[in-house]
Amino acid sequence: MTFPFSVKPRLFAKKEKFVFYLPICLWLAFLIFRIINREQYFLLIQEDGLVEYSQSFLYLLVGIFAILISGRFFKNKQKGLAAIYLFFSLALVFVAGEEISWGQRIFGLDNPDFFAQHNTQEEISIHNLGPIQDLLHFGYILVGFFGAFAYSLAQPILKRYPKLKENNNQLLFLPQPITKLYFFLVALFYFIFDYIREPLIELLAKMPISTIDHIGRDTLIWLKVNHLFIRDWVNPYDQEVFELILALGMLIFILKNWQRVKKQTRD
Repeated sequence: MTFPFSVKPRLFAKKEKFVFYLPICLWLAFLIFRIINREQYFLLIQEDGLVEYSQSFLYLLVGIFAILISGRFFKNKQKGLAAIYLFFSLALVFVAGEEISWGQRIFGLDNPDFFAQHNTQEEISIHNLGPIQDLLHFGYILVGFFGAFAYSLAQPILKRYPKLKENNNQLLFLPQPITKLYFFLVALFYFIFDYIREPLIELLAKMPISTIDHIGRDTLIWLKVNHLFIRDWVNPYDQEVFELILALGMLIFILKNWQRVKKQTRD
């Protein structure tokens, strides 16, 4: 079997192949559900829906395991790595809180005036403040491409300097090949959404495609392509699906690192 992105089959056990292709399966499952029951699909991915709460829970788990890794490093007197992973854990706990607006609707918290005026969704969250939200999608693209390709790009360096690979601590900051698709899918979605979607819609709108078929019936061909296909099927709400896949990829990444750190400390 040939793996995408030059991933060698010997790197994977059978169960790891399932983990590798799981994001594709999840995306297809959501896509089929969207086709079968559109209304229930959008209820599932809406604000404060199951998908959003699942993201928050996954990021919280990642933060917990990052704290455990940090504790192992402190125990081994590797203070630099411990500090980096402690910061990483706090960042992930912050993301978990942001995903559910810090429990604003769960606990019925009033919306402060500052967030009511400056937050695009009028909720308690930092990432939906105007200047930050403008950069958010680009951040997802960067994180996605880094997670998908950083390990492969680092291989020539690791081969040239084998001591880096022997130390192995540098690899704790590179998502492993098994998580490539989790990161790549979110980068691909936001790249299409921000840089392909609107130019493609404008291009199709300018094309001289008749809305009248060969027997004179108005079939609205270009409108079907323009609005129903692109605007509907590359939808802002669909980002929740890809963000869930990313959160799951982050969990796999941190669990792999937890296993590696435990093995190193035992050795």
